[in-house]
Amino acid sequence: MTIPNRALLRSVLAILCIAAAHEPRLSAQSVTATQSDSVHHRNDCRLAVQVLQHGEPAGKWGWALGRIGACGADGGRVIGGVLLARRHEAVRSRALDEIVNGGLGLLDRTLYEAAMEVASDRSAGTAARVQAFRILLSQIDLSSPPTYEDLAEGAPRSIIYDWSPAFGQPLPAGYVNAVLDVATAVVNQNPSTPVYKAAQVVRSAASVAIRRKQL
Repeated sequence: MTIPNRALLRSVLAILCIAAAHEPRLSAQSVTATQSDSVHHRNDCRLAVQVLQHGEPAGKWGWALGRIGACGADGGRVIGGVLLARRHEAVRSRALDEIVNGGLGLLDRTLYEAAMEVASDRSAGTAARVQAFRILLSQIDLSSPPTYEDLAEGAPRSIIYDWSPAFGQPLPAGYVNAVLDVATAVVNQNPSTPVYKAAQVVRSAASVAIRRKQL
């Protein structure tokens, strides 16, 4: 049997000791960086919520709109609240447009429930219902964000690019089927209106999503 060279063993042990000594330090640095990013993100979201709800500090509205969609459940709560508060908006407005743009692709239950409520409300304004369908479409089809014009005109989406969803409270089981039911009901109630056209687009997307899941 060959006996290992003692000098070689000492060298190997020394290398292992050095590696062991440095590994915790590197891990601690990584954890610290992650924690710092997380704290920064939470602070950004807290400020974005404050700006969109109270308008303070002034001059941060555009910045807050760009952040709120990545704020999970807080983002869903704020955007859904604005949609509900503006549910009787009949004519498209820049304010509602901007807040809804911030929520496209945010998979959050509170936002979903607000959009479902407004989309199915026959007393709600046309613009608000189309905006609600935009949110619902973005939650079942993540291929690209739908524009207001796309839905109001019942046309294929004019802007196609890669994007990633954000996540808040988990969506309820069977939510795509529920969206399909609402869209179908609206199609049967509101012929030849922007809401009808928006519902048609969403109904088609929901049907495709259900079929794919069944394959």
